[in-house]
Amino acid sequence: MNTYGARHSDKCTKEEAHAFKKKVQSFLIGEKIPYKKLVALTSFGGQVKIFSGGTMHKMRLRMGRKLVAFKNPDGRVEGESVEFCEELLKRGGDILYIKTNEPIPEKEYHPVYLQDSWKEERDSILEWGKTNREQTESETTGTS
Repeated sequence: MNTYGARHSDKCTKEEAHAFKKKVQSFLIGEKIPYKKLVALTSFGGQVKIFSGGTMHKMRLRMGRKLVAFKNPDGRVEGESVEFCEELLKRGGDILYIKTNEPIPEKEYHPVYLQDSWKEERDSILEWGKTNREQTESETTGTS
């Protein structure tokens, strides 16, 4: 194991990653922790991502562009709001972007690493499963 922690360039074999995925999957089933999907990766010395089915938001490192209005080939203008469509017609052109720093939505997952001790990873999965189960129950009952 690397003393500074695993890097993306540290690889394990596909067989090791698949065996680790089976180990994590059997643990999740045994503990009755809900999940949507498991993905085994060879990077970081072996990694399994446990997807919960929820959405998380990743903060942008710098300002990004967001498409807010555009002109179709037939000449119609479509956009998020009437103001943006009017702005596109006023400025001319085919596309209107705005600068934004709003977070990027992505699928929520919990990473588990092969190089870390199984006791440490097992405890993190149990903690994540407890939090995930509480969020799932609050969404189904409608409470916050």
